[in-house]
Amino acid sequence: MAQTYDNVEIVVVNDGSTDHTADVIAPYRDRIVYVEQANRGLAGARNSAIRAASGNVFALLDADDLWMPERLSRIIPLLTARPEIGLVTSDAYIIEETVKTEKRCYGDRRRYPFPAHEDEQLNEIARRNFLFISVVFRRELVERCGSFDESMRRAEDYELWTRFLLSGSRAAFVPDPLGYYRLRADSLSASKDQWGAHLSVLERHLPELWARGARGRARDVFEIGEQLAARGDRRQALTFFRQAVTGEDISWATRARFGASALRTLALPG
Repeated sequence: MAQTYDNVEIVVVNDGSTDHTADVIAPYRDRIVYVEQANRGLAGARNSAIRAASGNVFALLDADDLWMPERLSRIIPLLTARPEIGLVTSDAYIIEETVKTEKRCYGDRRRYPFPAHEDEQLNEIARRNFLFISVVFRRELVERCGSFDESMRRAEDYELWTRFLLSGSRAAFVPDPLGYYRLRADSLSASKDQWGAHLSVLERHLPELWARGARGRARDVFEIGEQLAARGDRRQALTFFRQAVTGEDISWATRARFGASALRTLALPG
């Protein structure tokens, strides 16, 4: 409500909360669209918000994060000026549990900055989710590519951004910190299962990303190959193993180890 960009429709989804969300929301009901539902997870909550919203641009704000008042005023002009841009995010300060810090999500991650060039984005999304802070995106992308996959309880945003980028859209970045992103020890993104969700997104989309010239990380690709082999899908496992041993981001010793391990795995009976 404090946004300096005033053409905003606020949709609040109470996704089966067990606190006093409904009571807190009550004084603002004349200024918001309110959706109350049984718990369906992040993907289900976001999809309900998308269905309830009437605008041409969606801006995600999770319950434990914060925006600066000027965030939308800085982001919306990027979408207006550049029709090829479908997604925009910004840097943000980090809240550690309840403590606001000067640490920045992107600015302090020297190894993993936002891709410097738009033609690098497919290769980067094949390695990691580089869009993780309150993304703003066009309705047209949802109409063309679909919304969040509600079968996923984790990494559902990573999966959707990958679909958007594969559709030909590109992302933009505002380097100024325009919000706060909260890190909590018990958050879904901190869960030990998050890595498995990350690999499941790559298993789904890497073949198309490879066809577009992206490679992904050889170690991730090899681990997916092992999982496929364990599930009995040796044909697809072989595809991933081949990509892993030809990866450019591993040493010759690792390449040889991957190759020998893949041969042993594929030779096992069953």
